[in-house]
Amino acid sequence: TDPNPIPPPNRDPSEWMLKRLQQARIKIQSRAAEVQRKQKELYDEGRREAPTYPPGAQVLVYKPIRKVGKSEKLLHRWFGPYTVIRQTTPSNYELRLGRSTRTEIVHVEQVKPFHDLTDPTPQSYDPTGTSTDLEDPPPERNQAEDESQAGLKPSATQGASTRD
Repeated sequence: TDPNPIPPPNRDPSEWMLKRLQQARIKIQSRAAEVQRKQKELYDEGRREAPTYPPGAQVLVYKPIRKVGKSEKLLHRWFGPYTVIRQTTPSNYELRLGRSTRTEIVHVEQVKPFHDLTDPTPQSYDPTGTSTDLEDPPPERNQAEDESQAGLKPSATQGASTRD
């Protein structure tokens, strides 16, 4: 477009200015839509789909509590387990701690699933009908072989038994 703000001599100045303003508005709207699309792309790049928790699920809640004189990295920040009562909005859950009757509304970003570590190790499915542990027992090792492969002398306890 012509950067000259003076209208041509053969045109009405008000019509000429109105047309220029309309062209500028259209250009600005298209540029704003393009910038908005790009910003959404960059924002969504680091985001993930929020998990959903069914009623009755056990979860932990993040509470950034600080204590004077305590190291920040050693403080417990995840509390629970809480029980999911219901999903109040797409991003909020109503939770209850233990057997308490008091509930809290918590944002989904402050919630993570609770995994009970007292349960036995998970079982894998075997089509033959037998289940096996997912964790294999460690292979039996011979200390003398390990030391000789590493280029070390046999340990004193084994050396004492071979001298007899």
